[in-house]
Amino acid sequence: MPEGADEAPTGALLETCFRQVEYAGVLAGAENPEGARQLVDFLLSADVQADIPDAMYMYPVDGSVALPEAWERFAPLSPEPFTVDPEAIDANRDEWIRTWTDTVIG
Repeated sequence: MPEGADEAPTGALLETCFRQVEYAGVLAGAENPEGARQLVDFLLSADVQADIPDAMYMYPVDGSVALPEAWERFAPLSPEPFTVDPEAIDANRDEWIRTWTDTVIG
């Protein structure tokens, strides 16, 4: 998005947003737990967190990191994201993936 644009090229569908959370951590029994901790620390660093919106199209986990100006103006968080019960996801995942694949890929 060009800096200073007056309107977004797309709309935010706030009523249909599904909040996706990504995790990173050190697994029990990791061969290199110290290296894994260093990687997690790196991912949580201000530089990486500040790069996440434009690189990954996601909000950073660190709320103290300034968002890009275009995100501040045009990428609001949904106040009430769409939710699906985890048990329903588990029960329907394979069918939903098949349906999506058939629809998108053919």
